[in-house]
Amino acid sequence: MLPKLFGVFSIIVLLTVLGTAVNQYYSLDGYTKVWPGGVVEVVGNTLIVGSNCTAIVADTTEERAQGIADAVMNVSIPRPDTWTSWEASLKSFNISVDAVQMQRYDGKYYYADVLLRGMTDQEKVLRLDMRPSDAIALALRSGAPIYVNTTMLKEVGEDICK
Repeated sequence: MLPKLFGVFSIIVLLTVLGTAVNQYYSLDGYTKVWPGGVVEVVGNTLIVGSNCTAIVADTTEERAQGIADAVMNVSIPRPDTWTSWEASLKSFNISVDAVQMQRYDGKYYYADVLLRGMTDQEKVLRLDMRPSDAIALALRSGAPIYVNTTMLKEVGEDICK
């Protein structure tokens, strides 16, 4: 009970503190849609995210890899994981996951934003920085589309059709 309350409290504090970041416009120009319709796969601890034959291939933790694999395969687990709890908490406050944008790669880390939208005020969008693996797991559970920066996909993406 306490962890769930902490999660809900964290969301309330986060949205209150970041309230000034609300009302941001976001664009999908320069992004390639990879889910649904593209590739989101997990092989061991490796995450593969892309479109057609080009994908970002990156390692993640075993827990995150399993969380993404469960979401891709729509596997029900006996107890809620972190991403399922996040999704439920957001829904309880009438907040939806609008999209995930994988933004950039700095040579060591990938960066992604989760775009959250209040269901009662469609004009308000909160851009939240999140680890790509966490953002993808959340998007898959909430049915939100996943986009990858097209330039990044071309520059660091790998040919997965070989």
